[in-house]
Amino acid sequence: MNTTPLTRADLAIGAGVQARMLGGSVGIAVVNSVWVNYVRRHLESMLAQADIDTLLTDIESLSGFPAAVQEAFRAVCSDAYNLQMLVTLAFAAAQVIVVAALWRRPAYRLSKEGALS
Repeated sequence: MNTTPLTRADLAIGAGVQARMLGGSVGIAVVNSVWVNYVRRHLESMLAQADIDTLLTDIESLSGFPAAVQEAFRAVCSDAYNLQMLVTLAFAAAQVIVVAALWRRPAYRLSKEGALS
């Protein structure tokens, strides 16, 4: 087995990958929470809470509802999706702002000794 000692560069790459995965997980959790809360809030006036829960857990149950409810549900889901995309756009814009704030000329370099310069 070929093992090499960990360097600071290895640790930095690992930390960067971990932060990226964590950020992606948080982003997905936020946009899904936005979608579910939007759908629940906009269906409360026309459906019972149990029916909303059923629709959110089993989409095939939609066919058992009247046509007007089906159409309203599709419209609400479409609007919720559009809101999700706006939240995703806001995350992307925040990333651009953070990158711009951290930008440095000349770029940061990692020396062979592991020092950041």
